[in-house]
Amino acid sequence: MTISIWASMSLTAIFIISGLIFRRSLILTILLLIWMYILIGFNEGGPDINNYYLMYSESSSPSSMFNFGPGQLWVDWNLFTKSLNLNFVQSHALIMVPVMLILFTGIRLLTENVNFLLALMMIYPLPDMVIQRRQIIAMAIIVYAIHFLKQKKVMYQMSFIISVIVAYGFHEMSLLFLPLIFIPYLNISHIFRTMIILDIIASIGISFFLKYASVIFSQSKVELYTQSLQISKIKTIPFVILHFVIVLLTYYLGRQKIQEDKMSDSDELILKLSVVSTVYTPLYFVNTTFFRYFRTLIVGVYAFFSNDQRPLNARWQLFIIIIFSVIGLNLFFYVLFGQLGFDWLILPIFKDNVLFNPSIYSY
Repeated sequence: MTISIWASMSLTAIFIISGLIFRRSLILTILLLIWMYILIGFNEGGPDINNYYLMYSESSSPSSMFNFGPGQLWVDWNLFTKSLNLNFVQSHALIMVPVMLILFTGIRLLTENVNFLLALMMIYPLPDMVIQRRQIIAMAIIVYAIHFLKQKKVMYQMSFIISVIVAYGFHEMSLLFLPLIFIPYLNISHIFRTMIILDIIASIGISFFLKYASVIFSQSKVELYTQSLQISKIKTIPFVILHFVIVLLTYYLGRQKIQEDKMSDSDELILKLSVVSTVYTPLYFVNTTFFRYFRTLIVGVYAFFSNDQRPLNARWQLFIIIIFSVIGLNLFFYVLFGQLGFDWLILPIFKDNVLFNPSIYSY
């Protein structure tokens, strides 16, 4: 590896450690956001890069000006930046400016300890945020929209629905978040029981869902996710276990907050979202790509952990567990059970960045 790669990896590690320690420093927040923007916005590598370049070069105007469908806003953005004579990298770098601002705003609405959360995100799921360009845009929109679920007001619920539709315009998997509209109506005291009931219903109804999925989602995506890109069932089981471990840790901490009467509105919302998210775990046995759903909500889970107000010793014990768990997530997805591994998923974050390695600038 070159000096620039080692330098960028070392700087990333320094930012992560700093974010975990200085959780509210405004200057550090700005530096973390700028560094994440650089890593994501100016990357020209990863396993999906050719597909995105193809989508960019082949983007064409719809036959009708009122046409709207899955990913249409991504196409519209490509057409807009092509009209400005921007190339693929410039187009992506430009859209990532508002995306990072939306993501930051959504995070700030959930926690004041922004740096702690950003540091965890730089461990996981940063690699996927770099690779999956449409997904991170949808992710930022959903993270921002989460705060609309704090209340039962119609205006808030309509705002959440509109946000999901906008996210759908970049990635159609965003529709999976639409049922969250019922979250405000769930009783926090019975949330664990609700999880069990919903998981049983989901396990029984999975075949029905897959049978009629093409009514909601495009046929090409249904075939891709249900017939291709699959891994063995043995490798699927750890995905389910990891999901439940994180949820149960959140639930355990949530019960303590309830008993101590320290549960804020944001924490109550995140606890509900976390526990109910297990309803989609049966889909992992169809395709582990569906873990993207929880990968978006894990931002909220990080906020929940960062809001811990217990005594310092107990808090740091929790933080150590969380930090090692997130590092484990990174190793699990990108080294141990990933289909491509470190050289394809981690190294390109630093090796294929046009600011660190201008010689690769081709698109």
